Amino acid sequence: MRTRNGFQQAFIMSAAAHSASGGPSGGNVASPVSPASEPVDIYLKAKAILSASQGAVDALSSFMAARAQLEDTYSKALTKLAKSSLNVDEASLYPAVFEAIASLRGDVANEARQHAEMHFSINKDVLEPLGSLKETADMVVRVVSYM
Repeated sequence: MRTRNGFQQAFIMSAAAHSASGGPSGGNVASPVSPASEPVDIYLKAKAILSASQGAVDALSSFMAARAQLEDTYSKALTKLAKSSLNVDEASLYPAVFEAIASLRGDVANEARQHAEMHFSINKDVLEPLGSLKETADMVVRVVSYM
């Protein structure tokens, strides 16, 4: 079962408050708006909420996509660096220096893996839910427009 995101919860709460105040599903309090214009009012309210939040969602999506791309680029560059040669005959180095270089390469390779995981995590945990939010908003607009 999918959990509700903040927009879905706010829309449901807004619809419930509208209904409790004498909206389309009933209620004891008379609505100040004629019943014929209630669907239009609900649509306009939903459209205003979506319009206000859509720009923020688009900006956040763009920002995080750029961040994910940077993490991917940095990960690839670090991987290349970890595999690069020092242009020195490593066999002729003192064992302690050789071990230090090997340790440094291992650290750089580990950092590359961490950035690759960050790239994957941003895509999975941020960009996919933002895409789902946009789909949900589009679905709400279609549903409300048929009211």
